[in-house]
Amino acid sequence: MTTHPFSSVVGVIICLMILRALYLNYFYDSTFHSISNGVAIHKSVTETEGERRDQSPACFPSFGGKKNISRIYLSHTRKAGGTTLRFFLQKIAKIMEWEYVVIEGDRSEYPNRNDTLYVVNIRNPVDRIISDYKYEGRWNCQDLVGNASFVPSYENQVTLEEDMARIFQPPAGYHPCRENRMWRCVEECYTRWYGEELNCISNVTKNYQPALERLLRYDIIVISENLKDPLYINGLNELFGNLDNQTLSSVLHATCSKESQEWNRKLPPNISQTAVNQLHEWNKHDLELYTTLTTCGPDGVIFPTVNITQYKII
Repeated sequence: MTTHPFSSVVGVIICLMILRALYLNYFYDSTFHSISNGVAIHKSVTETEGERRDQSPACFPSFGGKKNISRIYLSHTRKAGGTTLRFFLQKIAKIMEWEYVVIEGDRSEYPNRNDTLYVVNIRNPVDRIISDYKYEGRWNCQDLVGNASFVPSYENQVTLEEDMARIFQPPAGYHPCRENRMWRCVEECYTRWYGEELNCISNVTKNYQPALERLLRYDIIVISENLKDPLYINGLNELFGNLDNQTLSSVLHATCSKESQEWNRKLPPNISQTAVNQLHEWNKHDLELYTTLTTCGPDGVIFPTVNITQYKII
């Protein structure tokens, strides 16, 4: 049987990450908090906060051993539960008197500045696309919030299949390669946002490795699904010195989300298995990317203890 080269690359990366996790567990000796399968585990192990470039920053979020942080850079992945995180980091930056930069839908900055804490949020890519449909594709946002005469119904909705088709096959005369921003997407979105081509998706396999390498260079990858777990939230709060213990536990709404949520509850959408299967087919590389980044060792997500006050600008 022939082994696909893409599978081989993924296998090697996963092996390296597992070996790194075993190394950390053996070598370090102080206190950390970890979350495994949504359940917190408290262990008496110390780890010096810092070098873990071979381990996913989703599994070991940290300050990356940086000594002179004065800037937070958030790559806000669209429809991946990042609104609350966005406001949380804004408060942290204000307290610490750091510069705060947020990008959404644009090509992300390559994470190579030692004065910058790089943060990104990710979510299962198929779930992200379906969420995007519910809150932005099913009905027009402006109608929901600004048109008093508009009443959502099954008759005036756009179906998931229709929404997928119009994004996947843009109208005649539209040239995505000329765009510097990718706002809505149904095909290999992570690989494009964090790879090299963005809107020009000529070779997804070629873009997978640059996307993975870029994301592995981030300091903190927030797994959006875990933001429902109070123990995960507690770990993030402690990582940031408990400077703000309120925001991550709050329900904050992006534009249209409150209205969309209400109408999706009143009129549940029909999410067909056929459409879901098609999204899995269109997002094979993104699913591999997500799985590779969020597959942690036996200790799950490890939150190191950090003295954030040492970074305070005087």
